[in-house]
Amino acid sequence: MGNGHDTLFLAQAVGPTGHVIGTDIQEAATASTRERLESHLAAEARPRLSLHTACHSRLQELAGSGRARVVAFNLGYLPGAEDKRVITSSSTTVEAVEAALEVVMPGGLISILCYTGHPGGLEEYQAVRALTSDLSPCYWVCSETRLLNRPTAPILLMLWRRDDLLPARIRK
Repeated sequence: MGNGHDTLFLAQAVGPTGHVIGTDIQEAATASTRERLESHLAAEARPRLSLHTACHSRLQELAGSGRARVVAFNLGYLPGAEDKRVITSSSTTVEAVEAALEVVMPGGLISILCYTGHPGGLEEYQAVRALTSDLSPCYWVCSETRLLNRPTAPILLMLWRRDDLLPARIRK
């Protein structure tokens, strides 16, 4: 959830009939997100919110299978945090992306913003890229966007689950 900007955007997008599930390992992120949502959305405009202080690798447990239209990851550390050593890690992020492959419904989208400029960030990006590069193009359309003249700028990976009813995790 970070500081709640993406969660607010998603809450506004789904509206009062939708459901937004957010996770972050830091209680400060959960509190900041809750405060942002309450201060920017009237109670009657809020979707159902499930905010969890939990690892993103628990996504499938928290969200279920084949239920999400969008799964958004914003990797790295909590912006503005005093301790920038608390970061997402390759192992739990790979687990979380694998869970997202099951959570997103046909026609759904997974966005993964990878910050590579901090210790461990490049390795995390490489692990996620290796996983997503191995997805079958019969079931997934995967893209990567990066700024060529800013080598440490975040890299955006987008995964679109093709709209069919076949198993999504079939590999090449």
